[in-house]
Amino acid sequence: MEKVGTVTLHYPYNYGSTLQAFALQKVLEQMGYESEIIDYICMYDFENYKLFRIHQYKNRPKTFLSDILYLKKNLKRRHSFRKFHKKYLKITSKKYNSIEELKSLNTEMNAFVAGSDQIWNFECTGGVDSVYFLDFVSSSKKKIAYAPSMGQNGQNQKDLDTIKPMLESFNSLSIREKSMEKKLESLTNRDFEVVLDPTLLLKSDDYSTLLNKDNDGKYIFVYLLEPNNELVDYVSKLAKEKELKVLYISNITKKKIFDSVNSENLYGLAPNEFLSKLKNAEYVVTNSFHATVFSIIFEKRFATFKTRKSFPRMLDLLGNLGLTNRIMDSNFNMDDQIDFKTVNKKLELLKQNSINFLKSALSKND
Repeated sequence: MEKVGTVTLHYPYNYGSTLQAFALQKVLEQMGYESEIIDYICMYDFENYKLFRIHQYKNRPKTFLSDILYLKKNLKRRHSFRKFHKKYLKITSKKYNSIEELKSLNTEMNAFVAGSDQIWNFECTGGVDSVYFLDFVSSSKKKIAYAPSMGQNGQNQKDLDTIKPMLESFNSLSIREKSMEKKLESLTNRDFEVVLDPTLLLKSDDYSTLLNKDNDGKYIFVYLLEPNNELVDYVSKLAKEKELKVLYISNITKKKIFDSVNSENLYGLAPNEFLSKLKNAEYVVTNSFHATVFSIIFEKRFATFKTRKSFPRMLDLLGNLGLTNRIMDSNFNMDDQIDFKTVNKKLELLKQNSINFLKSALSKND
């Protein structure tokens, strides 16, 4: 059995990052490959997930107080994610800290995949991290980019000049956001396929092994990535109207944000528990791309609010599936029926294109 090594952002205590890593690994296994996530951590990115964010203390002294105040909750989050990683992700037993150390993997792997997630977003990685451009991989090995994201900003000409030769060395190239397709094709004179996030390549049943039984009754599930008073007001109004409890996770604050309704902050929930809460909710309200994704997979009634950073990819996805009416605006109605039969037909076509790209890339002999 051929072995495929992937480099991705598997380590953050972040639901989207963790679940896309799980999904890509499962897809590769379903294709008949042995898949292993290479345990490389971009420390610039990981600093934000440490219990004590020392790098912020000089310019943001209040961060220290926050880290002390919420240490117990952050310990819970770390434990939840590490437990999930250990149980559900197949990660190399060795940690790799440099290009030189990573080169040894050329004797162990048949192919390498870079992706998915924000591995090409220089705001996340603190500039160009050549590991995520597979700069350690021998020219005799297959180098594949599957659905990496570059974000909308943060690429200066120097960075683009740096990544150009590395991109040109790939055997197969794809990107997650259509908005970056032409820019990268112009840079490299290579074709880039726009493909789905790995989480969308699996069926709802593929996530069944992760799900827990839910005894919370009827509730609204909220996942909040960026501050949004409009979202908070809408959920509060919906909860009162439907007489439902609000279960929520906020990446902005660990304080209570739904003061006027019965609510519970689930900060620190494990990724599998996150999926379970979302799947069993009466309604889902979010400004997260991946919470939107799983609302579609689990066929939930949902509302997506715009965000500063991730809205373009939300709009791409919802537009392709005929679901732009689930984006919050003045005419939004949560109880409008969603024709999931039609949605799933459209998703299946997109899914097959993405899976075919990956199959073809892995079977190439060039």
